[in-house]
Amino acid sequence: RVYEIGPVFRAELSHTSRHLCEFVGLDFEMEIINHYAEAMDIVEAFVVRLLDVLNGHAVAPSGAMRIPSNLAKETAYFRQLGSNVRITHREAIEMLQNIEASDPSVRNDDATPLAQGQDLSSAQERAVGACVKAQYKTDFFFLHRFPASVRPFYSMVCCDDETYSNTFDAYLHGQEICSGGQRIHDTCLLAKSMASYGV
Repeated sequence: RVYEIGPVFRAELSHTSRHLCEFVGLDFEMEIINHYAEAMDIVEAFVVRLLDVLNGHAVAPSGAMRIPSNLAKETAYFRQLGSNVRITHREAIEMLQNIEASDPSVRNDDATPLAQGQDLSSAQERAVGACVKAQYKTDFFFLHRFPASVRPFYSMVCCDDETYSNTFDAYLHGQEICSGGQRIHDTCLLAKSMASYGV
């Protein structure tokens, strides 16, 4: 495993809730033995440990851990290591479709209904966070198995359905805090993927 902490500079949109032009990032690369969930396990261990330290080891009445409000903008509830929520992108779309009739704000920016295979907007990600909080009583969770079409060309596709990828995002309060996945490690498969993306 290789870890790196260093400055990151990006030319992205400004004045949004999640796009930064400069920040300090923590990156890691690792060999995947059996499944890309191994990378999620590492991220979960890091985030839970970080939140646990910030929390001072206090347990909320619900049994979930929390960060005191003086250390964060709002209290963050999370679960002990190994029990944090992991939902597929398909399940996230279904969650939003279930509330779409009563909350039209979760529709796409052009007011079209949500559909499987599409990417999620920032507002939709926050809505998924609210659904997860209501259903699972936690602010920290993973979305995984993103549609391959919304991920980079080097993302490994799922062995059981090539329209989805072995990728994930970690969220806190409905805001993406980490992104990762398994990269294509086969030269022929990578060349095929590059060609399909026009790279």
